[in-house]
Amino acid sequence: MESANNFFIKMLIEQVRGVNKNSFGIVLIILTTLQKNKIDKQLLAEIEKTGVLESIYAPQTFNLRKWLKERCELDNIQFTSKAAIKLIENVNF
Repeated sequence: MESANNFFIKMLIEQVRGVNKNSFGIVLIILTTLQKNKIDKQLLAEIEKTGVLESIYAPQTFNLRKWLKERCELDNIQFTSKAAIKLIENVNF
């Protein structure tokens, strides 16, 4: 979104506008580091009309252990303590 030009944004708005809220065939994921108030307001409005808009925040470096524990519980995954430490070390380089 940071480098998207106006033509692309307008095309995306038109595509989202044509989506039926009850349709299960489309999943649109937009990744951006922009704050919500910096994203095109018309695009946000169309997304909210036709679907769900969620903000997902990346874990902070100091919080990786807690984040991993919570994600594992949600996904029913179990890491050994040693594996969790190794994963955090490799992600946090």
